[in-house]
Amino acid sequence: MAKKKKPHVWICFGFGESNNERREALELYSRAFGAVKTWEAFADSENALHLGMDFYDMNVMIAAGDVPGGACIHYSDEKELRRAYEVLAQDAKSAKIDSYPWAKVGANVTDKYGVSWWLHTDGE
Repeated sequence: MAKKKKPHVWICFGFGESNNERREALELYSRAFGAVKTWEAFADSENALHLGMDFYDMNVMIAAGDVPGGACIHYSDEKELRRAYEVLAQDAKSAKIDSYPWAKVGANVTDKYGVSWWLHTDGE
């Protein structure tokens, strides 16, 4: 029997007026925690730089946006993503699920406790 692939979890921080500010944050975290950049990508505009880094065996993403902190979870199983979304969306402060160029299914949820979640699958 094949072992089921678990979702991939990231700690996410969305901030910064500019790509340069997000790069400066990565440099700061590199000095403070020994963080190592693992990837860099643009979401939907040239000023929407997202940076992935690893430190203390944690996956951390600095993203463009005004969400101060939360978790990002990458799912290989869309049904599992939708199940989690339905649970988190109950009594949520905000919840939106849609399709994006970088994610076939993506959901932004701020749950009833104020915790921000970005749930997504791969792009098409």
